[in-house]
Amino acid sequence: MRSRIVLLALALAVPAAAEEPTDFTVLYAGADGSPRMEEWRTTLAQAFSKVDTIDLGELDAETGARADVVIADWPSTYTREGKSGSPPHAALGPAFTKPVILVGEAGMEILPSLGIKLESL
Repeated sequence: MRSRIVLLALALAVPAAAEEPTDFTVLYAGADGSPRMEEWRTTLAQAFSKVDTIDLGELDAETGARADVVIADWPSTYTREGKSGSPPHAALGPAFTKPVILVGEAGMEILPSLGIKLESL
C-alpha cells in the first residue's frame, strides 16, 4: 500500500510532457527588482515564448505596444496603520487596445488613464 502511495505521489509530482510555450510576448510591469516580479517572470516564462519586465512607472502606451498582453501589478500599499504611499504613475491612454491584466493597486492607477472609473472601497 505504501509503495502505491509513493508511486502515485511521484506520478502527480512529475509534470506531463512539457508543451511548447504559447507564442505570445507578455510584458509584466511591477515593482522592479522585487521578489514578486521575479516570481511572475519565472512563472510566465514557462507558458509564454517571451516575457519582458519593467518597473510600473515606465509603463505607457509605447512600452505596452511591444507586447501582446500587459500585466500591471503592484502590491498593496495599505498597512495596519493605514495607507503608506502609492504605486508609481502609469498611464496607457484610452487609445490603448491591447489586453491588460490589472493586479493589486496597479489597477486603481491605470484604470482612469483608460477612461474607466472604479471606486475603491
